[in-house]
Amino acid sequence: MRKNILITGASAGLGRGMALEFAARGRNLALCARRLPLLESLKDELVTRHPGIQVAIRASTSMITATCSRRSASCATSSAASTGSS
Repeated sequence: MRKNILITGASAGLGRGMALEFAARGRNLALCARRLPLLESLKDELVTRHPGIQVAIRASTSMITATCSRRSASCATSSAASTGSS
């Protein structure tokens, strides 16, 4: 069985559940998600419950940037429509 596990979407839901389960089995974890505060909280919980494991976390900024870009484009489009400019 692998000793190091990478989990994306680890801040909530199935990703969080998998992190809890693999940590209980003594696996080292690399966790990635958009919400850094939730990842930090999960990391603290995991290393407190299972002091023998290592947990690395990283916020997925590429998804955040893509979401912001889409929102900015749609905001610009609706602003132009409401002012009558194009």
